[in-house]
Amino acid sequence: MVTKAQIDRWAKEQGLPGQGLLDYLSRVDELLIANLMMLRELTAVLSGQAPSIPGQPPSISIAAPRLGIRTETIVSGYNARSTETVNPDRLANCIGAVRIVVIIKNGLDQDVDYAILSNTGDSYSNAFSLATGTVTSLTSELYQLNFEEWMPYVGAQLTPVGVPTTGSVDITVIIQEMR
Repeated sequence: MVTKAQIDRWAKEQGLPGQGLLDYLSRVDELLIANLMMLRELTAVLSGQAPSIPGQPPSISIAAPRLGIRTETIVSGYNARSTETVNPDRLANCIGAVRIVVIIKNGLDQDVDYAILSNTGDSYSNAFSLATGTVTSLTSELYQLNFEEWMPYVGAQLTPVGVPTTGSVDITVIIQEMR
């Protein structure tokens, strides 16, 4: 094994500060050993093994946001019997949402044209149209809004293509939000 005196002599021959070099190498070794020990313990804990250093295993916690889902039914069982445009009574409040899906269930015997709308307040007045489409008779249509599309309030406007004689329409907004 190399002694301190030998390192000092060699460092002096090379023109290096002996004690400074030894102190530096000592600190590097200590940090390297400490990091290797931490990695070994972390690997053991994450793989479900018992830690090799006796005592309590390290406490690991990762903070992740929780996502909650809520639904708002803005039209339930609407029995349209004409081709007039239908504006539901309200828009869904999507403040704090990270993802929004609008589901239109057409139980009518006629196709229904729809427009997905968004606004800064709970009103269809001056609302912006985000998308349009047609839901065929007795089917459902699902529309997922892109994050940059919507404003705080979202809804849908419906117009039956022909005069319906039976059935009803439902509109549900599914809102995923951080909690």
